[in-house]
Amino acid sequence: MVEQDKYCVDILRQTYAVRKAIEKLEALILEQHLQTCVPEGIRDGKEEAVIAEQFPTLDVSIVYMRSAVFGLLMHIKLVNALFEGAERQRRASGAGHHQFAP
Repeated sequence: MVEQDKYCVDILRQTYAVRKAIEKLEALILEQHLQTCVPEGIRDGKEEAVIAEQFPTLDVSIVYMRSAVFGLLMHIKLVNALFEGAERQRRASGAGHHQFAP
């Protein structure tokens, strides 16, 4: 899309959608792991190994949360920019200003 000189917002929407799909896949894999592999490892007497291997999955969860927060902040910035642009346009056109006769 970049090479085709597509509109920046369209590219950002596509990369955002890909990122969200990957994060959803990671969350599903982590959920299945916690529901199946972890209990199985504990039953097999591998408690320490099971606990130790969970730390990298916590990193995945933290990355997911950071990404979600970043996405929300970017959304807020976009909405603010749109409102500010609309307000500048309104002011430039003189809309919303009422002059009352004394």
